Amino acid sequence: MSEDEDASERLYALDWGQMSLKLLVFARYWAEAHYHWNAGMYLPEGKTPEDIVTEAIAAFWNGSRKWNSEVAVVTQLKGAIRSMLWNLHKKKGSKLTSTQEPAFFETHLDDQPDPGSEYATNDYCKSIFEALYQQDQVLNNDELMMIVMAYEDGAESVDDVVAKTDIPIQRVYELRRTLKGLKQSVLETLNH
Repeated sequence: MSEDEDASERLYALDWGQMSLKLLVFARYWAEAHYHWNAGMYLPEGKTPEDIVTEAIAAFWNGSRKWNSEVAVVTQLKGAIRSMLWNLHKKKGSKLTSTQEPAFFETHLDDQPDPGSEYATNDYCKSIFEALYQQDQVLNNDELMMIVMAYEDGAESVDDVVAKTDIPIQRVYELRRTLKGLKQSVLETLNH
């Protein structure tokens, strides 16, 4: 079997429903953690994390990126996404070169994300909350469950959480430390 045939078989064998979601979660996490991207924003050149995932997969399908048979497919796809994000942010053409003050551009920005990005963001958040609800520490602690529910309901600050849950502020701070560790664990699981 040739190397190209082996690569094609490895691609066909993947569960693309699961794989594409994992890669999208990974791309969003990497863009946010390393390039200060936020949901609803565009990456340089008007791209989205979804575009990067699509381009990375396409690069392997069309042969412009070569497979290493000794490395897991998922690892190689994630490596391609990291590389593409890095290259996108390092391109000279992606940098703002105008001498206009940033305030000039603010009047021309559309604050509304495109519907596809908004849907993907909502889906990503839903996956995080679903995973948090399944954590033993959340399932076995009513206060922690209430705090997760408050955040899912739109709480953005400790004061919002206190208002939605009636849990004393000092206790909210304690539980948020636990929740932060759980959230990090959930994100790592979703990204792998």
